[in-house]
Amino acid sequence: MDRLALIGIFFFSGLLAIAGSMTMATLVARKGYQPRWGVLGGALTGVLGGILPALAVLYLAENGGLAVLTALVAGTGITALVGRLIPDRDPQRDALPSGAAFRRNILARHAHGRIAQALFALSIVLALLALATLLWRILNRAGRAHPGQLRSAGSRASRYRCGSDSGAAAGERTPRPPARAGLATYRRSQTQVLAHPVGAARARGLACG
Repeated sequence: MDRLALIGIFFFSGLLAIAGSMTMATLVARKGYQPRWGVLGGALTGVLGGILPALAVLYLAENGGLAVLTALVAGTGITALVGRLIPDRDPQRDALPSGAAFRRNILARHAHGRIAQALFALSIVLALLALATLLWRILNRAGRAHPGQLRSAGSRASRYRCGSDSGAAAGERTPRPPARAGLATYRRSQTQVLAHPVGAARARGLACG
């Protein structure tokens, strides 16, 4: 099976599970049920309603894009259908809940808050892990890099910048000057720049030899 399609299917199914749990909590509380059953039912409906049809499409049609789209559409549709099919145990409710209905509404809001808190905590943990991984890779590469490699990289960048008006701009390699000649040219150019201030273009030409 397509690995990328499977990642997309499980990703969208997880999003539908989160959305379904938050939506169902309020819906079942309004219809006279405990919100925790809405959280559980919404999560299961979102996951199963997205994964099962998508896997069937992926197995039969062998089309990853169609399978991911099926997971999104089928999961949303099945979650909405289940919410409509739940029987209403409190048909005579008022516009403003009171008594047991009010308590169920408060519990549903608390369930929303706990789900959102868990999502925020998970996002912070993932962000810290990504940052730690990035810093570890940077420090690991910097520790393995040889000082000569860093100097040669800077020398290549300098030669490319100096020769950008001629052959280097066309992708040609500029021959590396001898170390003694390069040092002497650099000292002579710096002495001339300090003794006679010149423009930026002239200073660049002197520095490039």
